[in-house]
Amino acid sequence: MTPTTEQIKAAIESLRLMKCEHNHIRKNDAEWEAIETAIACMEKQVPKAVVVTEKKFIPLYLCGTCNCVLGWGDVDNTTCCEHCGQLLDWESEETE
Repeated sequence: MTPTTEQIKAAIESLRLMKCEHNHIRKNDAEWEAIETAIACMEKQVPKAVVVTEKKFIPLYLCGTCNCVLGWGDVDNTTCCEHCGQLLDWESEETE
């Protein structure tokens, strides 16, 4: 079963709360690093809006996470950024 976006967001929030509740986990501990890595991986699974800007009247599409160029003009709506792996939401484009 593939988790829904809401389930992923709830899991991220649970991990963040876990970090706050367990004061014995320090930033340099392996447990802290494991939680941070899990949160970063899960955040990539929540689709993020593509950023649209214009260069000389041609639309330029950027990843909303790493600002990597996804394409110019008419671009195929890829599902994720080739650079950082972020899932992309083409329906909620943000304009710069």
